[in-house]
Amino acid sequence: MLAVVAALRDEISPVLRRGFKPVAAAPRGLAFLADGGSGKETLLLVTGWGGEDAAAGARWLSDNHHPEAIVGIGFSGGTAPDLKPGGLVVATETLQLDATGIPGGGLPVPSDPGLIDTAVAAAGGPESLVAKGRIATTPRIVHSGPEKRSLGERTGVLAVDLESWHVATVARDAGIPFVAVRAVVDPVDEDLPTFVSHIPHGAAPPAAASALRFVLTNPSRLPGVMRTGFEAAKARQAIAKFLAKFPLSWEAGRREDPVGAGHR
Repeated sequence: MLAVVAALRDEISPVLRRGFKPVAAAPRGLAFLADGGSGKETLLLVTGWGGEDAAAGARWLSDNHHPEAIVGIGFSGGTAPDLKPGGLVVATETLQLDATGIPGGGLPVPSDPGLIDTAVAAAGGPESLVAKGRIATTPRIVHSGPEKRSLGERTGVLAVDLESWHVATVARDAGIPFVAVRAVVDPVDEDLPTFVSHIPHGAAPPAAASALRFVLTNPSRLPGVMRTGFEAAKARQAIAKFLAKFPLSWEAGRREDPVGAGHR
């Protein structure tokens, strides 16, 4: 079984139209299963956003399904130039940063080499924007463009998120090959509206309601919120295109080279 872990249902919502059916999931999470035939199952797990939910969901996944490989997927903020909304970052290594942007107590987790190659190939295409490099997980959303740029320059990471390191750590400890693939929503020099930090936790939080309250208190915020919505749509579509290709590419690589495809 291949497992795909996302924080929010919204990040993978277009993918669910491709024959995925709801199944039992971890507390606070959602899970969907698709059978590609001949036992080729793909499980999509939505954990809820943030490190605590991500780690709990990943442990549930490892304990209950023992997947052969895990792909961490979702939105991110760009921390390097030339990464546009909808661009994909395939992580070679995932760092943990503390609230000040300093590397935290956890060790960096390298991605599986075979899964990196498979992910880069699946993300490629004539119109694709794909980068390969380090990413970082932070305990809070990084809103400001200057802070994102500073993080990128100091740590060498291409993107930041809230979950990848936590899922990667669980996968590493369980001996499961892992790779993170993150889609950029807000590029490095763009501020992210602060309402996103106040969206309730959970796998499918009412983000639209939070955005509406944010705008109603100050209508001048509307352009920024609309821009972020358009950029999130680009990121969502990039994830959908990637996940349309990756399972087949992984299965093909698994047959040809079990070790190189991230197969244990």
